[in-house]
Amino acid sequence: LYAGTQAGLTRVPDCFCRWQDVTAGNAMDALAAGETPPSTAPLPNGEPVATLALAPERIYAGLTSGLWASTDGGVNWALAYTGAIGALAVNSSDPLSLAAARDGGLSISRDGGATWTLSTPFKDI
Repeated sequence: LYAGTQAGLTRVPDCFCRWQDVTAGNAMDALAAGETPPSTAPLPNGEPVATLALAPERIYAGLTSGLWASTDGGVNWALAYTGAIGALAVNSSDPLSLAAARDGGLSISRDGGATWTLSTPFKDI
């Protein structure tokens, strides 16, 4: 279970025992991955998470700085798109297919957020 907060990304692990921040260096992440976590994670520290979408093997987070993607449970992130993202949805059977409120309308991405096509302008909704 993941939650986007004003301070970043947090989660409850499988044991549902307590919330924990998802950052590099978190001992639970290292145990889950069976390795030592990296020293830094590229998700901007303390930047509010505006929207969050999850698919098997992939998490997307919409922040002020853009759309970020993680394939390791939120430990490491890559910037997929530098632009404002509102509400976000991901196709669970195709984790690279996204729909988002963006730039005046509903936009679709088929490549994990790198490129977008305006599907429906908000004035038509």
